[in-house]
Amino acid sequence: TSVNATATSAPLFQDNCVVTGNDDRPLRVRSTPGGRVIGSLKIGANIVAYGIEQDNYGNDWTKIKYKMGYGFVSTQFVSCG
Repeated sequence: TSVNATATSAPLFQDNCVVTGNDDRPLRVRSTPGGRVIGSLKIGANIVAYGIEQDNYGNDWTKIKYKMGYGFVSTQFVSCG
């Protein structure tokens, strides 16, 4: 089976991502896309991205490895590559 990738689709796995931001406030990590806050990451922190999921409002959330499991951070504050 072939998968048609569009310009907006993200690779399933990237291990060279970093947290970005427009100020020095930590980026909140959530348990589910748009869900409750389970922690935070400093701007500039290295993260491993496992893909992108959307919340009920159509916002993109990047699934990341976080502590002993996974978390979600707003995709607009993640830079990979």
